[in-house]
Amino acid sequence: MVTFQGRSYKQPGSYSYTDPTALVGVGLGTGGVVAIIGTATGGRPGQVTLFSDPVSAKNAYRGGNLINAANYAWAAGANLIYLTRPGNPLQASLLLNATGPAACITATSIDYGSWCNSIQTKVENATSGPTNCKITVQYYNTSTGQTTTEVADEMATGTAIIAYWAANYPQGLVAFTGGVAVANRPLNIVFTPLASGTDDLTPLAAAWQTAIDFYNKYEVNLMHPAGCEDAVTQAYLLAHCITNSNNRKERICIVGGPASETATQSTTRAVNLNSSRAVFVAPGTDSESGTMTAARITGMLAGVDVATALTHQTIQASTVAVKYTDTEKDSLITLGVCAIEEVPQGKRVLRSITTAQDLSTTQENPFKEISIQRIADYVNYNMRTNLETAFVGKKGVTGIEASINASTTSILVRLREAEIIQGFRNVNVKRDTSNPQIVYVSYEVAPISPINFILITTRLVPIIA
Repeated sequence: MVTFQGRSYKQPGSYSYTDPTALVGVGLGTGGVVAIIGTATGGRPGQVTLFSDPVSAKNAYRGGNLINAANYAWAAGANLIYLTRPGNPLQASLLLNATGPAACITATSIDYGSWCNSIQTKVENATSGPTNCKITVQYYNTSTGQTTTEVADEMATGTAIIAYWAANYPQGLVAFTGGVAVANRPLNIVFTPLASGTDDLTPLAAAWQTAIDFYNKYEVNLMHPAGCEDAVTQAYLLAHCITNSNNRKERICIVGGPASETATQSTTRAVNLNSSRAVFVAPGTDSESGTMTAARITGMLAGVDVATALTHQTIQASTVAVKYTDTEKDSLITLGVCAIEEVPQGKRVLRSITTAQDLSTTQENPFKEISIQRIADYVNYNMRTNLETAFVGKKGVTGIEASINASTTSILVRLREAEIIQGFRNVNVKRDTSNPQIVYVSYEVAPISPINFILITTRLVPIIA
């Protein structure tokens, strides 16, 4: 075990620390992989699934805040998005009896949600006669006008039906399970809908927290709780981001509030979060809550390199719920709200900032700029990954320090060429004199900073000779 910058480590690897003391603005961001957690009208709850396109995501989750937020993020520039549905939505089911009546088989929807209550099942005599049965499962999609039908003929028993569906419709509308009379054929019924499927569109805070914690095992950079305005859940998500960032999985969360929150209400939320790993977005846009504006910002961040700020970038929105005064805009910036303003050019980001509170009335927090925080994470991630791959577990032969120094310098040069950092200096690699298993690597980097102010002086003179 070793101790570095106040933390103890047992797992072999390279560990990084960012020292912002020599900077008036330093940084975050390991890339653009997004995680969105939110309620949906379809899809299995409690799992993490990676998508790269809206069509596949909609096929899995159908609709709701989760899909709406993902679509906004994709439209704004995101590429890879993990999706998770929190809560306890239920599957729909229908019991089919044999003579008696005795439970023969149960049809249970593969998917979860109230839409599954529209799946219908019919049992009739088989084509050959009444000894066997023909069973049909059908769903009519009112949105697309398409009908999905699953059918099996000449079924002698419930056992045969179970096996047939498992073999032919493993990802279909329903699955069948057996009852006490599974060896019999089910009785005939007309088309009868399944029942008891529910969506759980208002999960408890504990359900949100469970879904958030799934991402302890994943490498994501930007996290967004779709449709969640709850301050307690947002605080939990922030704590999750801080904990994982301290464990080499750097990430930030992008959250929002109700559509028409006042500037004072928004700044209060930002002050309560007070972290460079949280971005609070306001107000709502296009008659939706600020959480959906936050989904747009999430996509915009994912779609640019970590050194690119969103300040004065326009967003894809037609209306904003609140129009801020100049005094309110000053307050929003000071207290850490990533606000959207309406200008003749469109709806744009007032300033691309985190909720990190200023150090004083005259000095901003070094990590107030989102891009600066993302840069720091990106540098640390790349340095760790490359040095671990090249050196951890390898022989500590004489001269290994020079090789590590050369690799460190090469990584920093690539970061400079990619315009992530302005430059670097003082690369230093030193072997621990008392423990040869430890190598210390240090360097100074200057992150790329956005241009936030252009100060113009116009001097009037009586005549130009």
